[in-house]
Amino acid sequence: MDLDARLEKLDARDAVRSGARAFVAAGKGTAAGDEQALADEFKAIIETMVLLAAIDGFVTDDELAQLRSSIEKMVAPETIGARLDELLADSLERLTADGWESRVKDVAHRIKTPASRSLAFRLGAAVAFVDDDVAQAEAEAIEALASAFGLSGDDSQAILREVVEDLFG
Repeated sequence: MDLDARLEKLDARDAVRSGARAFVAAGKGTAAGDEQALADEFKAIIETMVLLAAIDGFVTDDELAQLRSSIEKMVAPETIGARLDELLADSLERLTADGWESRVKDVAHRIKTPASRSLAFRLGAAVAFVDDDVAQAEAEAIEALASAFGLSGDDSQAILREVVEDLFG
């Protein structure tokens, strides 16, 4: 199953669309205070997805194109366009410059609300599960992400069970 289908099964569209709308408004300079905060969280959520895609040490052009396509389908009918390309490229550049652990700490700091942290964790896990097999490095990355987001072991396991059920159930 491809990433589009997996993310569709998570039924996260409404939350992601809200973030996308705020991200677009922020890009136009029309975001109000709450919208700006939501836009900032949206950027960090997208970066979280990139971080989980990159856990094997790199993101191929095909993987990046699939991630971009999947994000665009989740946010439809909102359109992000070139700003999404910039966001993905910036995420990869920061990952290369700062390293994975530093970027995880940063996104955890930028995602303020428990609901957004849960959403980022769910979407990141879906990216990690895209090939139906979670390697040791991916499992460790998911655990590190849960810890950075302040999720208890019980909470992270409950979310992961939900993700697995949504994706494979």
